[in-house]
Amino acid sequence: MASRYRGRLANVIAASGVWSPRTRARILRRLGARLDPSARVHPYVRFIGRVDEFSMGAGSFLNLGVVIGSNAPVTLGRRVAIGPGVQLLPTTHKLGTSDHRWGGGNVSSPITIEDGVWVGAGATILGGVTIGRGTVIAAGAVVTKDCEPDSVYGGVPAKLIRVLENAE
Repeated sequence: MASRYRGRLANVIAASGVWSPRTRARILRRLGARLDPSARVHPYVRFIGRVDEFSMGAGSFLNLGVVIGSNAPVTLGRRVAIGPGVQLLPTTHKLGTSDHRWGGGNVSSPITIEDGVWVGAGATILGGVTIGRGTVIAAGAVVTKDCEPDSVYGGVPAKLIRVLENAE
């Protein structure tokens, strides 16, 4: 009960455009999210579920209007850039019978986004997915399966477009 209350409070207070990105991140930490002190959260970010299932590493940021369904762990590594309007949705529904397809109950699986990932505007990341280090997800992509490190994925559903050179 308290965790749902914190999620609602996050949507009302922390989502406001009044706060700076760093202040918003501090508010979310106080509500139970695990955010590095250098993480930045821009306005209008919305949580569906528990804010305490969400974590962000050093130097990461959430842009405007990101939706985070946090009924399972949603973990962002270091230096992760999440574009505007991205949806991180770890929960889906079991498939019901033909007369009631969405009626089978909820299923939640973690989302893990490793260090250095860039997720373009309007992309959707579904539950059970790990996006490998240094990968780029194109704007509008729908990620339904794991993504290899240092690659570009795009499309609906997202597919490998190319492998990137590692500049380390």
